Amino acid sequence: MKDARTYERKVKKLLRGAKKTAAAPAANTPEELLQRIIESILLADATDGDVGKAITAIQKEFVDYNELRVAPEKDVIECLGKEHPRARTKTAVLQAVLNGVFDRANQLSAEYLADMSKRDIRRHLRELGMPPFSEALTAMTCFGVHAIPVDDTLFETLQMNECVHASSDVADTQAFLERIIAQKDGLAAHAFFRRYVTQHAKALEKKRKADADRLAAEEEAKRKAEEEKARQAAEAAAKKAKIEAEKEAKKAKKEAEKLARAAAKKAAKKAAKKATKKPAKKTAKKTVRKVAKKPTKKSVNKSANRFVKKTAKKKTAPKTRKK
Repeated sequence: MKDARTYERKVKKLLRGAKKTAAAPAANTPEELLQRIIESILLADATDGDVGKAITAIQKEFVDYNELRVAPEKDVIECLGKEHPRARTKTAVLQAVLNGVFDRANQLSAEYLADMSKRDIRRHLRELGMPPFSEALTAMTCFGVHAIPVDDTLFETLQMNECVHASSDVADTQAFLERIIAQKDGLAAHAFFRRYVTQHAKALEKKRKADADRLAAEEEAKRKAEEEKARQAAEAAAKKAKIEAEKEAKKAKKEAEKLARAAAKKAAKKAAKKATKKPAKKTAKKTVRKVAKKPTKKSVNKSANRFVKKTAKKKTAPKTRKK
């Protein structure tokens, strides 16, 4: 934890009011050990009263803890009650742990834990799926392992009162407390922290509400900012599209004008060519007709002359013979 010495002084000063607490009574039967494990799971972020009600309801609803292990999740949640803190999450943890114990021992009995070392007990409890608070409480109260249970409520209360660093989390806080609190003072510290949480419950609730309101306001501000950003982006895109459309329109207009000019130029050139070609063609036709006409007339005149001469000769010939 950052600035650990500063927070160590604060916590030790806080714990001066902790009273010595006798060790928890031993769990004499497998049934009692299972109940301790179940209670340690239910106690996280809950009061002793919440846990007492839940245990009574479980014992009334189910024949034994083995039936609790295999019961439908919905039935267990209803048994714990809507008012129990994090009932759905705790139900999942309860059944996971009980099934883990059953798979390990081939029966619903956690007595095998007593044969493990203290370090292995904590490790195994975590492997079963127990959260930090529950595994620490079980290890401390049932097997005499040095541990300080820390749930979200204790962590938030310590953080609210500036007894732990703002950037720390539950695991950091638990490791920090286990390092600065001696094993002989563990139970007393746990009992003190339970009272400490109860004393600051209203202040913590107020802080949680203020934090929730602040987060909601931040989310709303973020949502509005994103909407404004999206609106501006849409406007920018529309403006860009309009500019591009105008450019395309101008380009198309220029292209159309260019094509129109080219077509007009081509038409004018064609008309001029046609106008020049027509008179020349007409003159050529006249010349052809004139030329064609002259030879024909001469031939006709020549033929006529020949015919006249021939005729005249015929008329003259007989007269000459008579003489």
